[in-house]
Amino acid sequence: MRHIALILPSIALLALLGALGGCTETPTKLAAPVEPSPLDKRSCPAVAITYADPVTIDKPWSGGIKDFCVVATGTDYHLFHITDPATSWTTRAGELTFGHASAGDLSDWSTHERIDLRTGPVGWSPSFTWAPHIIRNDVDGLWYMFYTGVKWDHGTPLSSAEQRVGLAVSADLFTWKRYNEHGEDGLILEGPPHDEYFWSAYDTDEVDLPWEYDCRDPFVFDRGSDHIAQRYVMLNSVRLAPYAQYMAIAYATSDDLVHWQWQNILPVTVGVKAESASLVAYAGQHYLFWTDRDDAPSVRVACSISGVFGEYVPFNAGEALFGLANETVVEAGRTLYLAFDDYYVLHIKQDLMLPEVPSPTAPVRVVDFTECDLDELRPDRDP
Repeated sequence: MRHIALILPSIALLALLGALGGCTETPTKLAAPVEPSPLDKRSCPAVAITYADPVTIDKPWSGGIKDFCVVATGTDYHLFHITDPATSWTTRAGELTFGHASAGDLSDWSTHERIDLRTGPVGWSPSFTWAPHIIRNDVDGLWYMFYTGVKWDHGTPLSSAEQRVGLAVSADLFTWKRYNEHGEDGLILEGPPHDEYFWSAYDTDEVDLPWEYDCRDPFVFDRGSDHIAQRYVMLNSVRLAPYAQYMAIAYATSDDLVHWQWQNILPVTVGVKAESASLVAYAGQHYLFWTDRDDAPSVRVACSISGVFGEYVPFNAGEALFGLANETVVEAGRTLYLAFDDYYVLHIKQDLMLPEVPSPTAPVRVVDFTECDLDELRPDRDP
């Protein structure tokens, strides 16, 4: 078990930043000019909390964190994430397993053993595991981890890699086994086949399309025990017909977390590359977040005022939020916003501020949102 230091701004600093509009007495003598520090280029306060994987095999500039989830148990927090992203799955040496860390207060993390959920060589997911998302099943009391399992046969192009949704279960968040109640070996959902869902490019029979087997980044939203049918909604990133050149967030539904049925796509998310979606219910509205890679990677926001299956309208005046593959932790009195940056470092912001009155132009704000000059902060990164 290893411990790493975390960056946490003091209450005094936050108070000072909030009081910048005040006045001070004019000095009688001007101080001599001081050579500016490279860090003065930052147009933002320090981030609330950061975490990097201390056992990553990545190069020194990388924090070793990619798509992730955080589980709040009531007594502590558990972080699960893709490992060694800068090494990359394209080398066949990165993104193999999941990292795991825990903390009692989101500030003093302990790093635990990695979790390997890959199958054997002839299984459905022998190559990589990506994008974990975990919820607790209140029927059996177990933790359910949904993840992307990948099969990339040797000697084949990157674009032929097959992605499917896997399920692993745990009683304690430390020991995980692939779900295998009826011989599934973890596999619970294939991508939406084109012959059943006209909008999907997955498993197109007529022609082999590059990237047609993309189906990744599962996120499961629990509508609550009062919804017997379609209680659970799973979001995934998929390719669109006819040519698999565009992506969207698609959703499937389930009554029991094991058996899933594809439904449709969320049109607001259609783009060159739409990934890593999540949902937050707030004040009777449903807020959809996803990573948009059309130009530069960024997190977009849309809102439905007519339920989880309603029409989602772009919010925040189209402006993007910090980071990539964001997640939220909703607790009494606060909604934390989490995302990793271009250097694969996880940032936990103090709060996600959603508008009380829904409006596409109403701001969606992240406290301590940063636009720091990271090249200055990490000059050792490769060009």
